[in-house]
Amino acid sequence: MSKTPLADAIQRYAKKDMHRFHMPGHKGKATGIFPAAFTALDVTEIEETDNLMEPKGCILAAERLCASAFGAQRTFFTTGGSTCGVLAMLHAVLRPGDKVLVDRSCHLSVYAALSLCGAVPVYVRGAWMAQIGAFAPPATEGIASILEREKDIRALVLTTPTPYGIAADTEAIAEICHARGVLLLVDEAHGAHFAFAPHCPKTALAAGADLCVQSLHKTLPALTGSAVLHVGNPALIHKAEAALRLFQSTSPSYLLMASMDCARAAAEESAGLWEELYAAIEACRFPGLYRTDDPYRLTVSCQGEVSAPLLAAAGFVPEMTGTHTAVMIVTMADSPKTVQRLLDFAKTWKPAAWPAPLPPQCPAVLTPAEVRCREAELVAADEAVGRIVARPVYCYPPGTAIVAPGEVFSREVLLYPAFKEERIWVVQA
Repeated sequence: MSKTPLADAIQRYAKKDMHRFHMPGHKGKATGIFPAAFTALDVTEIEETDNLMEPKGCILAAERLCASAFGAQRTFFTTGGSTCGVLAMLHAVLRPGDKVLVDRSCHLSVYAALSLCGAVPVYVRGAWMAQIGAFAPPATEGIASILEREKDIRALVLTTPTPYGIAADTEAIAEICHARGVLLLVDEAHGAHFAFAPHCPKTALAAGADLCVQSLHKTLPALTGSAVLHVGNPALIHKAEAALRLFQSTSPSYLLMASMDCARAAAEESAGLWEELYAAIEACRFPGLYRTDDPYRLTVSCQGEVSAPLLAAAGFVPEMTGTHTAVMIVTMADSPKTVQRLLDFAKTWKPAAWPAPLPPQCPAVLTPAEVRCREAELVAADEAVGRIVARPVYCYPPGTAIVAPGEVFSREVLLYPAFKEERIWVVQA
């Protein structure tokens, strides 16, 4: 049996040198910066290459191999990134008016999903980590307290690990949720490597998640936009599949799907390389290197905005830099030597000013779905004070919202050091 059935199928078709009277329009010939060796693999739904909307051949075989590797009951490919997976994940189990407990440090796609499915969010926050200027995932105690108080919550949307490499106690949270009949939906976009790399936390699936989304392109060698929706609860397989059809393109990229097939196959044989990378990181550890749950997410406490040009001058490009950190991602595409050189350089950075200020909290007066149904206008930030926000107001890094749709923009947000926006979308009066 092939280890990469989808990648093999499109390679076989490319070698046939057929006259293509089908999409895409480049017909497998060189175009722009893309050589024919690349475009020849960019195919469409024909008998040999299967159909993502109704997979029965090589795509289904690739998805099944992926499910087996990650420990899922069923895995679905998506070429729309984790955003597509999050939209489908929430839509699969939530209906208008359902209450859903949401990690307030969620990705922007969660607010989009809430606005579309009509669920009513109840937010929960984790502890503020002043040393790196970010929230941790919610603690089990806080989740249990809300679920005890709010008896009609349908599901919990949890983000773990965070962009800084901090993970939730997902196994304990899953037990709390399932004891109360609450579904656990996990945005594990940054943790696809957990299934293969030693010294990492349990995967969300292994910890008991009902549904889980991962971006394979973030930490595995897949092309940008490659993501999967994993099903841990077999009762949700058909619901997840139906929801994906609402958001999935009917013209998915075969290059992205083949890259997922190849990335999974490579990851299954990567434990030794991950061990070498881990050893290199531990050998170079220094006080400013924050010890995260994900040892391959290098979060360095520093004046991040100062470190960015220093990194560029030295030939390094970080994942993100902020007021208190620089974050670099180590993957199986790196070498221990390069990691060592990066960390030796990072030791020279100046520490950040302490502590990072806690972002203000704003009261919610509308749900994201209610906001979506109202007219919005773009106003100057100082004119938005006291107005209801129509779109998430966020700071990058890491791209999580300071003010969520339906919350009231306050003067405290306007004065928050990390806030840089000049104009804000608000609901019309």
